Amino acid sequence: MRRWIVVGVVCSLLGAAEPAMGAATIGSDLATAGDSVPCTAPCTAMNPTIGGIAVAAPTSGVVTSYGIHPQFINAGGNFMRLRVLRPAGTGIYLGVSSSATVHITAPGLQRIAARQPITAGDAIGFDVDPPNNVFTLMSSDFEPGTRRSLWEPGLADGTALAPTFTQEPGVRLQLNATIEADADRDGFGDETQDRCPGVAGTAVGCAPVKKCKKGFVRKKVKTKSGKTKKRCVRRKKKRKR
Repeated sequence: MRRWIVVGVVCSLLGAAEPAMGAATIGSDLATAGDSVPCTAPCTAMNPTIGGIAVAAPTSGVVTSYGIHPQFINAGGNFMRLRVLRPAGTGIYLGVSSSATVHITAPGLQRIAARQPITAGDAIGFDVDPPNNVFTLMSSDFEPGTRRSLWEPGLADGTALAPTFTQEPGVRLQLNATIEADADRDGFGDETQDRCPGVAGTAVGCAPVKKCKKGFVRKKVKTKSGKTKKRCVRRKKKRKR
């Protein structure tokens, strides 16, 4: 089942996932709003280069947020997903993964929280989903050294294909992504998402706390080495007076 996230209040998005210090942001600076339609849904669009510089993850880690800057939104909103792509030969890209589907209901600069693994050298793009095709995430100005690649229909996870359309000089897509390290490889960004950096775990980056069986409670106890750890110990029965 595809996951959907509804995005409606621009201010809350801007405050929810600001890029962290030490994190890397790749893609557009989002300085201007997109004023052209990127593609006809379902489709995938990306910039392999912007101004002659490759749009690629400098290190492996996790995409913790991504930014978009549409000028207007269709009645009923637009549906999109962040797409991670990997070079797989000359002009060919592999669809690595896509984020949850986001329902964009307002125009303007906005930042969307994410938790999507990415490998050094991977590129970013976005998928546009039906029913509304008009999604203004593309600048109308052609830039030297900027290339735009397009897949119609969209590039699926696990599929490696050359784009159906490539343009250079091309137009800039108003999209970027912030990447944080993930040293313990648990899928949580070490700076803003992982509460236990260096220890892999599924509970916000921490190992889930084991429940004690009936008749036991979790307490701090001293081990033979003198260290203090939380362990399940038998609950003491109350003495009858």
